[in-house]
Amino acid sequence: MTTRAEIRLAFCVVLAILVTASGQAVTGIATTPSATTTATPTATTIAATTATTPSANSTTLSPSDPRAQTGIGACTPSQDAYFTDENGRYRQDGFRPGGCWQLPLSENISRLREVEYEGYDGWYNNVAHPELGGADSALIRILPPAYSDGSYHPSGQDRPNPFKISEAVFRGETGFQSSNSKTALLVFFGQQVVEEILDAQAPGCPPEYFNIPVPVDHPHLNPNNFSSFEMPLLRSRYDMRTGFSPNNPRQQLNEITPYMDGGLTYGVTKAWADSLREFEGGRLARDTSESINVPVRNTIRLPMANPPPPRDHPQLKNVNRFWRLGNPRGDENPFLLTFGVLWFRWHNYLAHQFQARHVDEPEWTDERIFNEARKWVIATHQHVVMYEWLPSWLGPENSLDPYTGYHAELDPGISAVFQSAAMRFGHTLVPPGVYRRNSNCEFRVTTMKTGTQDASGHKGLRTCNTFWNPQESIRENDIDELLLGMASQVTEREDNIITPDLRGFVFGGLEFNRRDLMAVNIQRGRDHGLTDYMSARRHFNLPAWDNFEDYFNATYLDDNGVEVPRFPLFHAGPQRNLSEALELRQRVEDVFDGRTDQMDIWPGGMLETRETGPGELFTYIIRDQFKRIRDGDRFWYENYRLNGQFTEEEVDVIRNITLRDIIMSVTQIPDELIGGLQADPFRYNTASDPCAASYPGQMQESGLAACTSLQQFDFFSGSEISYALTFLAVGLFGVGCVMMLVFLAKRKERRVAEQRKMVQASLRKKKSDDSLIPCTEWQGHREGERTVQVRLGPGKVITILNERGKTQRTIDMSRVQSVMLLVAADQHQKMVAIKIAREYDQILKLPNVAMRTDFIGRLESFLGETGIGRERREMKQEQIFKMAFTKLDRQLQLEKFFRVAFAQVKTTRSPEAKAKLLFDMYDISQDGHMSREEFRNMLRSFMELANEKLANAEIDQVIDSMFKSSGLTEKQAITFDDFQKLLSGHQDVLNYATLNFEGAGVDMPKAAGREGARDNATTRARKTIIRAYSKEGRSKSTAAPSASSQLKVETQKQKFEKNRVQNRINAFVRFVENHRMHIFWFSLYTLVTIGVFAERAYYYSVEREHAGLRRIAGYGVTITRGAASGMMFTYSCLLVTMSRNTITFFRETFLHRFIPFDSAIAMHKYIAFWALLFTVFHVIGHAINFYHISTQTANDLTCLFRNFFHATHELPKFHYWCWGTITGFSGVLVTLVVILIYTFAIQYSRRHVFKWFWATHNLYVVMYILMFIHGAGRLVQNGFFFYFFLGPGILFTLDRLVSISRKKIEIAVIKAEILPSDVTALTFKRPQNFEYRSGQWVRIACVTQGRNEYHPFTLTSSPHEEHLTLHIRAVGPWTINLRSTYDPNVIREHSYPKLYLDGPYGEGHQDWYKFEVAVLVGGGIGVTPFASILKDLVSRSSVSTNFACKKVYFLWVTRTQKQFEWMTDIIQDVENNDTRGLVSTHIFITQFYQKFDLRTTMLYVCESHFQKISGRSLFTGLKSITHFGRPQFASFLNSLQDEHPEVAKIGVFSCGPPLMTSSVDNACAELNTQDGAAFLHHFENF
Repeated sequence: MTTRAEIRLAFCVVLAILVTASGQAVTGIATTPSATTTATPTATTIAATTATTPSANSTTLSPSDPRAQTGIGACTPSQDAYFTDENGRYRQDGFRPGGCWQLPLSENISRLREVEYEGYDGWYNNVAHPELGGADSALIRILPPAYSDGSYHPSGQDRPNPFKISEAVFRGETGFQSSNSKTALLVFFGQQVVEEILDAQAPGCPPEYFNIPVPVDHPHLNPNNFSSFEMPLLRSRYDMRTGFSPNNPRQQLNEITPYMDGGLTYGVTKAWADSLREFEGGRLARDTSESINVPVRNTIRLPMANPPPPRDHPQLKNVNRFWRLGNPRGDENPFLLTFGVLWFRWHNYLAHQFQARHVDEPEWTDERIFNEARKWVIATHQHVVMYEWLPSWLGPENSLDPYTGYHAELDPGISAVFQSAAMRFGHTLVPPGVYRRNSNCEFRVTTMKTGTQDASGHKGLRTCNTFWNPQESIRENDIDELLLGMASQVTEREDNIITPDLRGFVFGGLEFNRRDLMAVNIQRGRDHGLTDYMSARRHFNLPAWDNFEDYFNATYLDDNGVEVPRFPLFHAGPQRNLSEALELRQRVEDVFDGRTDQMDIWPGGMLETRETGPGELFTYIIRDQFKRIRDGDRFWYENYRLNGQFTEEEVDVIRNITLRDIIMSVTQIPDELIGGLQADPFRYNTASDPCAASYPGQMQESGLAACTSLQQFDFFSGSEISYALTFLAVGLFGVGCVMMLVFLAKRKERRVAEQRKMVQASLRKKKSDDSLIPCTEWQGHREGERTVQVRLGPGKVITILNERGKTQRTIDMSRVQSVMLLVAADQHQKMVAIKIAREYDQILKLPNVAMRTDFIGRLESFLGETGIGRERREMKQEQIFKMAFTKLDRQLQLEKFFRVAFAQVKTTRSPEAKAKLLFDMYDISQDGHMSREEFRNMLRSFMELANEKLANAEIDQVIDSMFKSSGLTEKQAITFDDFQKLLSGHQDVLNYATLNFEGAGVDMPKAAGREGARDNATTRARKTIIRAYSKEGRSKSTAAPSASSQLKVETQKQKFEKNRVQNRINAFVRFVENHRMHIFWFSLYTLVTIGVFAERAYYYSVEREHAGLRRIAGYGVTITRGAASGMMFTYSCLLVTMSRNTITFFRETFLHRFIPFDSAIAMHKYIAFWALLFTVFHVIGHAINFYHISTQTANDLTCLFRNFFHATHELPKFHYWCWGTITGFSGVLVTLVVILIYTFAIQYSRRHVFKWFWATHNLYVVMYILMFIHGAGRLVQNGFFFYFFLGPGILFTLDRLVSISRKKIEIAVIKAEILPSDVTALTFKRPQNFEYRSGQWVRIACVTQGRNEYHPFTLTSSPHEEHLTLHIRAVGPWTINLRSTYDPNVIREHSYPKLYLDGPYGEGHQDWYKFEVAVLVGGGIGVTPFASILKDLVSRSSVSTNFACKKVYFLWVTRTQKQFEWMTDIIQDVENNDTRGLVSTHIFITQFYQKFDLRTTMLYVCESHFQKISGRSLFTGLKSITHFGRPQFASFLNSLQDEHPEVAKIGVFSCGPPLMTSSVDNACAELNTQDGAAFLHHFENF
């Protein structure tokens, strides 16, 4: 409370300063804290007493004076607002001469005195306890609560169904008049009394449904006899601080003040009151567009109650149709609205009087006049209610005792039993309709919607059909006819019978537009925890009974000592005949199952009803309530001596004012003698009623329009299409992204192909040799096409070259007799095939028909000149393809031949037999001699089968070496004996060489029974390179290893466990040992992520179990909120993994021993997986939640989503929540962005459309902005994404600033080389302070290709080098363009375009030096990291740097060494500088044909001879050993344990295609299941 007071004090001070500064007089400004938020409850402001007589300097007003034009109806139709005296002059007092009230005379009419005006919200009325009576205070308990759990669960869980009680207790024939002539005016005035002191109708928020099952046979609310049908009912709003224990049970709230302080007219806040004012003359604003005097329309959309009118279901109407009133529910029906208009006019009536009396007194400002008029309205209302209405309501004998003064110890708060039961007594008096009559005693005939005098209409306005359509009848004939009609109509009899308009046809929501108010009353009492009826009587010391017999027959002694029934309704009398009384007894006893403790207070209290009014229980409760309201109100008008509100004379005036006086002052109703209003509007006296003759009699249901029936509403209607289309569009967007990805990839392939063609065309143009014919070679259906050039000649040779002029095939035509030309004759007239005996076909496609014609002409001329015959055939292109004998076909044919020819290899063991087989195969003349040319052709055929080409000089060099070593230098032809000499020293190789056909049925021979038998050379090479060629057998210069010097290391064989379970255990243990840091951090992150999800899930499942959205959507909210937190956490963590500079920095610190920084990318992907998973959960969950939300009532949604305003006449559909809210719209956008990012983040996208991957990944900025916006919408809760984002966001921002600072520096390119294999080598300046390690990578952008498009490449330079070097292979548009950009033919005399550099960034390869033994495995372009590492290694060793690494094995796996010629140069430099033998390099050429180990062995023989004579490889020109085929990584790594038994950990670093790195990883994993060294694998894929 202190905080609230301090806020008010501060606001008051500011307001006082503003008022003083503007020169306004403080006089007359109310000082009540809630009215003007003044400082203290005792502060007062000087205000003048109400002027009651004309001042000395007042003037007479003319009828044309604006101050006389009040717009208020006079007492007679001929008079205006100001009334004339007996001389016809206007009197300034504004009252009729000799009227109903006289103002007291006072000599001090201009004297000022201090007055504290009453506030609006009830606070500080009680100075000692400022909160007592405040708006939004809890209902008090004068009965102990009876919640079923003692805290908040509704009471009466075992009591009967409220509908059954309603049917048993309140059903009966209506149309009987009140026993003491109570009028309908009394009843509806009572409703406005309730609206003045009580408003507890608002449902709780979040909504809690306490539905009532509707019986199958209910006549009105279950016409279809559904077995499971409920009438919805929301539990009342309550103090959220209560309901946690029996010591603190739930307490419902009264949203207005219990004081009679004008809330009905002015509202309960100053802001609301100001919205009603005209701010001129102290008046309330009048609607000048209306023909009658009514408040201004609610164009400012005050939050007035606006349920759907049940008569017009399912139509919703705009709240701006209502008139502005202080009571938000004042428009419920026309009868209640009548009193709202009445008090509005009464205020303006008084305001006009005060303005007219003090027109020349400046201190009487608008504010003072308003507050004075309000003070008088409140006082007169207090008087009418307490001393005029209440005695009529309870009976004169139950009137309150005379006022004795203010009692600060009293709590004026409304009691729960008063609200839920006692004050609802008036429901029995409500008539089914209301008459309307005019001053001519004419009772109007009424239709359902209007009050027209249609003869076919009905006698009155039907109560059930007027709900929330109150203005129709008032607009037609003003409030006069309604007031006269209500005053002339006797209400329903005082009994237990309730009109069907309330007991089945009271208004409800759209989903259930008719309700049984009696069932609602009973259920509401249980909702509020009311005890049973008998317990309530006992609590108030009233008699109670344990059985119905005693209860029905209970009696008491009246004032005359006569024993009379205590409950007349159970006995024959004026209210019942005997049969009706007995029937009622039976129904009551049956419905409560014979148990009096099952009776709710509401039906029990109603069964006490007497002729005079409510029974003893309700009377006690009502009297107690009104007494506390009166005696606990410091501003009560009779407490004038204490509060100074009025003088004694003014109080006397107030006491003489009646409701009739007020009505007569503000309406056109004439005196009662001529059809006007009776003296007591609350009682109808037929004898004195001048209109008695035309009185239609007691209102009967049969004379009224029928109530519209129950109708329901599907709130999801109207959302079906938007719901389906939205999620369909999101799904199609995902499919569209995939299709777009595929389209872009295919388009890129086409563009690359076109670009290559353009390059080839440009190259062809540059060729000066006219003998080259550019065309495309078709190699086969699977192999596709390649660009070639054809040279005819010189001599009888046709040469096929690639686009760079390197020979691909040479066709020797010297022994060819004839050639067949197949020419395509269909629409594809570009194809020509050359068929030559004993050769595979050469199929060429020319660019166009003209070039093909030219080519055929040149070819025929060539053949003619060389004397070769030719045959030409024309056919369709498809036929050419079918007839084609391709290189692959030839290889397959040779395979078949070798299968047959070498079949004896399986049975022939001797090396001599195998050598003889080879000799006979290539002894074409079969004369026992093989010429050098035939020997050369044999080797060349092996090379051709291996897809390898060697220059003739190189082959000749090998042959000369072999012949020389065997002493055959002078021979031009050799015998089989000579052939054996050539193979001397390799018999053991031939001994185990065989044909290794996969699936061909030819098996590898096994040396069974031979302990320690050696493998053949190929197998040895594949198992272990170390064993195949020993380092001991090689000279330090150029000496090649000999067969006799191969390393022979006897090692203990590893024992493999036969038990698979044990193997798996070993594998798991070793995996944990090798990846313990990764496992720890991945597990820790997983647990934290699950914890983040679980925390929100638990909160919404348990702590918010009864929250509205949780109740609506169930555990869907649990999933979505948990997933939302998971998304916020994971998406924020992604920024950490993207902080490359930070990761690179920390990996150089001691932290690298505890955190595997090299796994940042793997962690990025892992976190992204969780983020995607949570996103999917969130989206699917919201698809379900949005459906549930779209099926809820508008009021429930207003409660659940308080930050999203929608008008009361609008039903927010799915498209509103999804597309019309910040949260929904941003959620859709962020979902689309996530789909786009993830679609283009897959491996396929990175491989084929990297530019799109990079562009879409840079949408992360948009994604994070949308996530902030998504949370800022506060649809469910306040956004807290920034809690997760703040730390990572700052870190990432700083990291990016570092990158930006580097990227803004232009770096000059020193050298650019266009290397073979589409590789571009760039050498550029090393920026100052640019420190890096071998194996690291950078990102570059070229100024000519976009300053912001960066691509990553591994540095091939070493840290000790002065400049930086990159080797970039042209595989995509950017790299192709880069190659063209730095092409010397393009640059010419211009300088090289500059680069932007970002980096360096670290990865696992840079840790090679930390292992004693390191294995580097590069595949294809994946060798680039190792180029830098190898150079760094040699550099370190040359300067005797101490580092852990003692031996490095470099394995280069490539299709052909010609693919990356630049790498051979680097390896050669390493070999030349590696004086300590640190590096052992082995090259695996996978393009060699692998199926025939016999022929492959021959290649090894050739390689061995070449190594002997040159000290380098025949195929690579390096000292490094060349192997043909793919390495067996497991065998190789296993041998390392034998070679280095003292090493505990071996580092394995691989970079290349996923298939290769996966093979290395599997090999490491397999060996880690055994005892021995641990293999720690670090890999990167491209």
